[in-house]
Amino acid sequence: MIQSIRYFNYTYGYAEAYINLPPGTTGQTPTNWAAFWTDGQNWPADGEDDIMETLSGSVCFTYHYSGGQLGSTCPALTAGWHRFASYWQPGSVTYFYDGIKVGTYNVNISSPHYLILNLSLANWGTANSVPANMQVDYVRVWQ
Repeated sequence: MIQSIRYFNYTYGYAEAYINLPPGTTGQTPTNWAAFWTDGQNWPADGEDDIMETLSGSVCFTYHYSGGQLGSTCPALTAGWHRFASYWQPGSVTYFYDGIKVGTYNVNISSPHYLILNLSLANWGTANSVPANMQVDYVRVWQ
């Protein structure tokens, strides 16, 4: 896991990462628990923006906040290189996978967030694959 909690926080903007998702042992279905997300200092009141996480072989985006969670999946993505992004504006967060808009949620969170990238093991309906690597070419934030 890497995170920017001590070095970089932002409120509103466009966050993007170019990530190589690891394949499973049986093909090109993403496995393990790869994630690119942002978090505030006071969870869940400050929100948590799961820009990308692999769950049960699907790639998902989810927004957690004190009122619950909003989430969706994009099951057509395979392992390999992809661009994942969220555009956080006052009142909404919009998600983009490989430059294509995949969803928007209406949220009113204005607390600063820091960036997190991690690869974990979890049993979300698919077998973990080890050893595994999640490669990251870049992470960018525009405000």
